[in-house]
Amino acid sequence: MARQFSSFERWQLTLNGIQALILMIGTGAAIYIGWQQTEINRRLYELNFAVAAEVTYEANTKRLNVFNKGRENIWLWGSRLGSGPRTIEKDGRLITPGGFYYLIAEGLEREVLQKVGQTGELRVPFEIYLKDASLRPHKAGVMLFIQVKDGKTTVHTQTVSVEQSAW
Repeated sequence: MARQFSSFERWQLTLNGIQALILMIGTGAAIYIGWQQTEINRRLYELNFAVAAEVTYEANTKRLNVFNKGRENIWLWGSRLGSGPRTIEKDGRLITPGGFYYLIAEGLEREVLQKVGQTGELRVPFEIYLKDASLRPHKAGVMLFIQVKDGKTTVHTQTVSVEQSAW
């Protein structure tokens, strides 16, 4: 024969069920918050090692300089100017934090003068291929704004992207 619960016992069972439900929800929320915090910490940690490169043009020496603005070593593996062929080296060139590596660009001004004459403008995309200390490939996109006025060439560079990407 089944025993009937008193109203106090029913009330205790109801409260125990509610407490168990609240405990399960709280535990789930704590696990979710912990997972989110771990992901945030991972991303903050990776910011310290993000690839940060900048490309400039030095008119006196006619060189494109690739500066490492990040906090870890990077390696320059290759480049591509405009729609030309992509050049990937057998070995990467080390660029230490705060350092730079230059690429000879003597033919750039001569080629621009042939295309635009004594006065004109040209926008040329330039890509560089990098690897970070974890050997992850990165691609940096640069826009070269080239102006020719009375036969004098001026090159302005703008680094438009640095992203982890296969090349």
